[in-house]
Amino acid sequence: AAPLQTEATLTVQQNESTDLPWIAVAAARGPLAKLTAKAELEAAHQRLTAEGEVRPFAAWPVNALQLKADKFDLAALATLSPGLPRTSLTGTAKLTVPALSAEATLQAEMRNDAPGRWDQGALPVKQLRLAVAGRPDQLTSLRLTALDAELAGGARVQGKGQRDATGRWQLDARVQGLRPEALDARATPARLDGPLSVSGGTQQPLAARLDLRGTLQQRPLRVQARVQGRLLEQGSSWQIEEARLTSGDAELQAKGSVDVTPAAQVAAKLQAQLRQFDPHLLWRGEPASAWARLPATRLNADATLDLRGSNLETLTGTVDARLLPSQFAGLAAQGQLSAKRGRTQDAAAFDADMRIGNNRVQANGEARPTAVTAQWKLQAPKLAELNPLLALFEQPSVTGQAEGDGSLQLARDSTAWKFGGIGKLAVTSLSTRVARRRRG
Repeated sequence: AAPLQTEATLTVQQNESTDLPWIAVAAARGPLAKLTAKAELEAAHQRLTAEGEVRPFAAWPVNALQLKADKFDLAALATLSPGLPRTSLTGTAKLTVPALSAEATLQAEMRNDAPGRWDQGALPVKQLRLAVAGRPDQLTSLRLTALDAELAGGARVQGKGQRDATGRWQLDARVQGLRPEALDARATPARLDGPLSVSGGTQQPLAARLDLRGTLQQRPLRVQARVQGRLLEQGSSWQIEEARLTSGDAELQAKGSVDVTPAAQVAAKLQAQLRQFDPHLLWRGEPASAWARLPATRLNADATLDLRGSNLETLTGTVDARLLPSQFAGLAAQGQLSAKRGRTQDAAAFDADMRIGNNRVQANGEARPTAVTAQWKLQAPKLAELNPLLALFEQPSVTGQAEGDGSLQLARDSTAWKFGGIGKLAVTSLSTRVARRRRG
């Protein structure tokens, strides 16, 4: 007898009155034991197609499958997920399965014909290739035999990985010619190369290691990180063994731990250190912005943080930050900030002292989520020296002198903060100038 022939078509459609109307069409034809299937999904004028061979009665029913995309724009799906970048993705993904006990392969290649920077609302990936292999009857063991991503600016990320039967997995990759400014124009121009590894498993902590070296404005640059974490049934735990950025005599270091409970209770213990650190090493900012135009800044600081809580109401612990003799916008700078709250029913006691150039402000008091009381003292014989700092917060520039002291009370109701206080403030030759400024 001739094999039973099948021909079927199924159409599913989402109403056009919804935010993202779509239509899907699936068709199958051929002998029932070995069907040729095809499906198309169209949404926001974007189309994905899939073709394959299906054996409904086989131990592994899909012998071959191919997915295709043509000029697919992720931004067209913004109503579904706002903020998606503009793309023009064209490519295929092909799955080949000879038999249940034979090695299957998945090969994918995607090209983005409209690569661009994040700050332009685009995706800085030009091409992505990957290949995965494994047996269908042993899906707990898989091998990533190839990973090759070409990024904007000529950078490349290549790697391999695997997952074994115990659930442990590892990815080893190498970054070549990474230029942060090609990914986002606000990033500081640099070039980085080096290894990256990520591993984890059912009974193993998630671990990530990074060691990139290169140049930054003709100076040597090195970025290192070692992080371990566990995703628990109830919460997560993370250990920052080392995070370090060095360039010449500039250095940033950080280490510590962060634990999160199911109730969003966070316990964080962190230490950070800056030495001759120019914040522009991390972020250049928008061209012509106050941040980009900030004069010479070299920061030396030590900070420790030991906090626990889920919001300002329940937050307890200590913060101690010290700005050692530094340079801010070409001026001498030094200061300290400390805060301590032992119990949730207590107010947080704080003390702050900051000097920039010839100006100094001091404050100490107590703070609660809805109220602040403080004693303050201001000595500012050269207010104009504060203009680079004011510009960062889009405040008008000032000139003149100011001096005073007193007490301050802040209270928050359901709509806004209200303030009052007593004291004295002497201001001489004060003037302000408002200018349009761009954010960093």
